[in-house]
Amino acid sequence: MDWPSARRASVVIGVLLAVELVDELLDGVLSATWPAIRADLALSYGQVGLLVGLLRVAGSVAEVPLGILADMGWRRPLLFGGGAVFCLALGAVGAAPGFVPMAVALAVLGPASGAFVGLSQTALMDLEPSRREKNMTRWALAGTAGNLAGPVLVGASLAVGWGWRSAFVALIVLALGALLALHVAAPHRSPGPLSSEVRTEMARGSPPAFWEGLRRTLEASRRGVARWLLLLELADLMLDVFRSYLALYLVEVAGADQAAAGVGVVVLTGAGLAGAAALVRLLKRVPGLSYLRGSAALALLVFSLFLVMPHLEAKLVTVGVLGVLTSGWYPVLKAKLYEALPGQSGAAVTLSTLSGMVGGMLPVVLGAVSGQVGLANAMWLLLAGPLALLVGVPRGR
Repeated sequence: MDWPSARRASVVIGVLLAVELVDELLDGVLSATWPAIRADLALSYGQVGLLVGLLRVAGSVAEVPLGILADMGWRRPLLFGGGAVFCLALGAVGAAPGFVPMAVALAVLGPASGAFVGLSQTALMDLEPSRREKNMTRWALAGTAGNLAGPVLVGASLAVGWGWRSAFVALIVLALGALLALHVAAPHRSPGPLSSEVRTEMARGSPPAFWEGLRRTLEASRRGVARWLLLLELADLMLDVFRSYLALYLVEVAGADQAAAGVGVVVLTGAGLAGAAALVRLLKRVPGLSYLRGSAALALLVFSLFLVMPHLEAKLVTVGVLGVLTSGWYPVLKAKLYEALPGQSGAAVTLSTLSGMVGGMLPVVLGAVSGQVGLANAMWLLLAGPLALLVGVPRGR
């Protein structure tokens, strides 16, 4: 997008971060609401699993063509159209009377989120190319704050007797506010990086334009971008994969009760929020690559201590330290991916989505290994995350 002034850019940055906040607020709300949704709609555990999977799969599949189309100059209509559908889908989820309407609403919500939120991220990265690492860290900070606030919103709604559906009313209001604010702040021009001939074909609806965009995206994957895609997926071993297995590990290996296991997840998430806030200032003084290597070396040591320490209290302390150390891995690595694809931010979305589909098998692999050697032993495999950063992150600025 073409931003005419630094002041407007600052305003747009704030609005784009608000979009991510709302999206992660939705994730937190859904995570905390599933028990109430299951009881209200009389769902089986299998149906709940299908609904959760449907939202994620539909969003991932939609992001593949969205990134290509965005690079062709369609980012603005896709972003604002996705935002409008996102608001409508939130209303459909909040009003769903049963499994089938809920499934349809979530199947629409996933792609709408990909367009609204995913393309907002590309706009943020294109807005200030020289400050991608800092802005991506702000993006992660906004997302973590939203994820923490989601369960609080649900708890407050249930506590006053409004039920889980009222939480979605609040989400609609916030999403509409972000969409309208972005419409006011953003200019009305969003040229893509492709040639004028290709954009003309696109305007005429010519199919070759899409394949030209796909060809450019695939070509981009061979220009050193594979390094950052691979590091993003391996770093996730110490991020989402660790978070997914943390409560289970604390209960089955460390002997904690369910409440203590929940505290462990809160400690990890809260420490990540604090670490992301500190990282915004740290990146003014320390190059992102130096941060990645240093934090990976420390995480290698701290996670090893987490696995061998016998006392639950000590494990919770190391969990907090890990949350701080790894808080900037995703934003810095994602910023480097955008940096490696100048003028093709949509391609970055498409390629990271494709690699994410493959990386989504990592929790499955860890679960399979746990079934063979036990969870305590299988958790050592997560050390591949910091080891990959130590080996794969290039030296220098």
